[in-house]
Amino acid sequence: IIDFSSPVYDEKGRLSSVVAAQLDMQTMSDIITHVKIDETGHAFLLNGHHKIIAHRETDRIFLKPPMELIEQIKNHSRILQFRDAKGQNLVGACFDPSKLPSDIRRHDDTIDWIVVIVQNEKEMFRPLTDMIWKIGVYSLIICGVVVILAILFSRTITGPIKTLTEGAEILGGGDLGHRVTVGTRDELQQLARSFNLMAEKLHQLQSYLASIIDSMPSVLI
Repeated sequence: IIDFSSPVYDEKGRLSSVVAAQLDMQTMSDIITHVKIDETGHAFLLNGHHKIIAHRETDRIFLKPPMELIEQIKNHSRILQFRDAKGQNLVGACFDPSKLPSDIRRHDDTIDWIVVIVQNEKEMFRPLTDMIWKIGVYSLIICGVVVILAILFSRTITGPIKTLTEGAEILGGGDLGHRVTVGTRDELQQLARSFNLMAEKLHQLQSYLASIIDSMPSVLI
C-alpha cells in the first residue's frame, strides 16, 4: 500500500485542507499488466529511481530496465528505441508527470512515476512494411500490364506496316495483281485500301498500254 497526500489551497493561497489517499500497488499492477497492444505491446511503470514497480513479468519488478532506455528517458526523448534483455528491438514512448509544466502539475510534483509503453519494432512497423510490399507488388503488376499492352499495341502497328511493305516490294517486282489485306479498322486499313486502289490503277494502266502495243503492228501494216 502506498499513501498519498496533497495540500489544498484556497483562492488566497492559504492552506485549507489536505487530501490523503491510499493506493494498492496490486491494483496498479493489474492496470499496467492489462495494457496490451497487438501481440507484443505492453506497458510498465518506473519509479523515480528508474526501477520497475509494475510489469506484466513479475520477476522484473524492482529491477532496472536497459541503461539505453534510462538514458533516453533522462534526455526526454519523445521516441524510445532500445533492445531488451531478450535481444528484441523495442519502440515506444513514456509519460513522466514530473516533466509537466508547473501550472499543470500544481502540487502533484511528489509523484515521480514514469509510465512506459513499448512494442516490438517489427510489429509496430508491420503495417507500413506490408503497405510498401503491396505497393511494390502492385507496381510490378501495373508495369507488366503496361509492357504487355505496349507489345500488343506495337504488333497492331508493326504487323500491318510489314504487310504494306511486303506488298510494295511485290508490286515493285512487277506483280501488279497483288493486293494487301489489313483488318485493323483504322488509318492503316485506309492506307491499305489506297494501296490496293493504286495497284489496281497501275494494273489497268499496264493492261491498257499492253493493248496499245499489241495493236501497233496491225496499225503499221
